[in-house]
Amino acid sequence: MAMEEKNVDYIATVTPPAAGGDDTGHLPVCSQDAARLRVLAAASQNKRPPHAVCRSLRARPDELATETRLTFPPRAAPMRSVVNLIEDNARRYPDHLFCVWMQHHSAKPRDVKNNKLYGMVMACHQSMSADFNIASGQRIALFMHSSLELLVYLFALVKLGCPILLLSPLLDPHLLSSALAQTPVCAVFVSHTLHSTARKAIALLAPTQQSHPSVYRRATYDTSASPQAATPPGAQNDPGSEVVIKYVSESSGKLSFVEQSDRQLLNLAPLCAFQDAIAPNSTWPSPGAMREPWFCAVPIHDPHNMGMVGPLASLSAGKPFILPPPGRKLSAESIAQMLSKAQVKRHFSGLLTSHSILQDMAGLPAAVQVLRQLDYVVYGWGSLADSAGDALVQAGVGLVHVFGSAQAGTLAALRPSQGTVNSRFFRLRHDVHYAVEEVGPASHEPREKYKISVRLPGLSRGLLLDGCLSAADRSFHPAEQQETLTTSICLDENLPGHSMRRALPVFALAASLAPSTSARSPHGYLSTKKGIEKMCRCVHSEQVTVC
Repeated sequence: MAMEEKNVDYIATVTPPAAGGDDTGHLPVCSQDAARLRVLAAASQNKRPPHAVCRSLRARPDELATETRLTFPPRAAPMRSVVNLIEDNARRYPDHLFCVWMQHHSAKPRDVKNNKLYGMVMACHQSMSADFNIASGQRIALFMHSSLELLVYLFALVKLGCPILLLSPLLDPHLLSSALAQTPVCAVFVSHTLHSTARKAIALLAPTQQSHPSVYRRATYDTSASPQAATPPGAQNDPGSEVVIKYVSESSGKLSFVEQSDRQLLNLAPLCAFQDAIAPNSTWPSPGAMREPWFCAVPIHDPHNMGMVGPLASLSAGKPFILPPPGRKLSAESIAQMLSKAQVKRHFSGLLTSHSILQDMAGLPAAVQVLRQLDYVVYGWGSLADSAGDALVQAGVGLVHVFGSAQAGTLAALRPSQGTVNSRFFRLRHDVHYAVEEVGPASHEPREKYKISVRLPGLSRGLLLDGCLSAADRSFHPAEQQETLTTSICLDENLPGHSMRRALPVFALAASLAPSTSARSPHGYLSTKKGIEKMCRCVHSEQVTVC
């Protein structure tokens, strides 16, 4: 069926794979060893300084503890793409749980293991090449509900080398049409319930001289595709290629665009973020907590990129997650209801949500009661109001502030609160490159303020985090309540519009895995052997190696 459509070659409606598929199918042996980001799981046990602290993104086998609660140990070679994680997990840990898929509200949750995920991604990748003639470099749009299917299509397109336009399913036809006009694409994949919205949006596009594309109502892929017919690992994703992912959402009636490369997704893989949990004297999590899934109540297409924290934590650290049923509007009330119902069907240990929803949940007694039953509640990117955070902590909710931003990813260690009443503090991860600079305080402010810049995988220069941080006794917290944190200007450029007077090179924090002042303050006290005033002058001379 042909339509008057602009900048779009076709629309294909996504059909979920048949239930009850084989989860233990044969997988091909990878042609090369993929690797992971380095984790210093046993630096404190080895009694040596955390040299370079993942500065080269490489691992040393002798730095891994004999017994660790991390599911996956580090590897000896650098990671280059999220696809490498999927391939390596399927080869090394085929039976490990990737996620729990709640397809429908009444359906029984399905366990998706690493080999199943790999088979789905490879089948989708093969179908795009063979059935739809999609080639590397063609921009593809995904207009789908947050679901496992969206992840599969996203990963398949990354492997294929196609730039991705990730569209929020909340866009109306006019905004969707505007997004497609501003960023032309070759194809749009849509969920069944969003097909009519996509057709209306395409009808609003201006006519062109191009021939009318065909419209496909179904796009299926065989999850049991023959491994021999699939593309060999790494063939379509050479080390020099990068895939740009553009997140499109609605903000105050206007389109909002956030761009990110597939390599930047690696910064959402918080292997080292769990290192405090495996310290010798740690009491959290419980020995099996790393294997227990957590409920990720943030859509994958979240414009602040927080929705990818769960999938990347699973791929890197082996922390499974639960996807809520697709198409469900996420609010404080709906999440509380889903948590209560989901616990009956499948036990999980924690929750990942946005700071705005968590703040709403703090005002609902029924929601607070549900949160108290969890081991931890992870929220980000912005900060909670002090009243809401204090109320949750006093009610016994273990809060974890995932300090970070859309481009920078997670910058705080994932560790819950244990007794502190200040929910705004955070502990920086030990596997990310930072630069900290002091900013002169205003005359009426008693404390200094600081700016933090971060070096990400795949980037040759650092990114500056907007918003100032206050410091107190080697701890950091936002100087004011933040709706979201964004990254902006590179380190080695001038910094117009910011209160920083100069830029420092990226340096490695002199991290202590068991500091006396911060061990009892898991909201995020910065672990360092040096005071703030000394740390800001400490510049690491080693060149940073980025994969």
